[in-house]
Amino acid sequence: MTDHKVFFVDDDEVTLFLYKRIARKLGVEGVFCENGQQLLDQLKEVSSGLIVLDINMPVLNGIQVVEFLKENNLMHDYTVLAMLGSASMDKKTVLKDLGVTHFSEKPLKASYLQELLEPNAT
Repeated sequence: MTDHKVFFVDDDEVTLFLYKRIARKLGVEGVFCENGQQLLDQLKEVSSGLIVLDINMPVLNGIQVVEFLKENNLMHDYTVLAMLGSASMDKKTVLKDLGVTHFSEKPLKASYLQELLEPNAT
């Protein structure tokens, strides 16, 4: 079990359901958001954590979230795992330039999330 807070951000209900199952399986405290703005609202309450971030979302997309984190000097406080679907693979370079170092294709594998949650993994 781990005491990490993990923010799962995706506008797809099925994906969020799967994230809830992964969080339960790994014993992590999950915060589930349907868009980037909901995430930023939640981050006001927490000073660090892991963000599993979809890129293509309404309201505030994943790139806009990462830009906000970078502009506000918050990239060192959060580990961002960018979830890339086939429609967002071209955005990987933009995200790398913004400081994102962890990427995964959908669907997220619990084993990869577990690796990121291990001490000294980031």
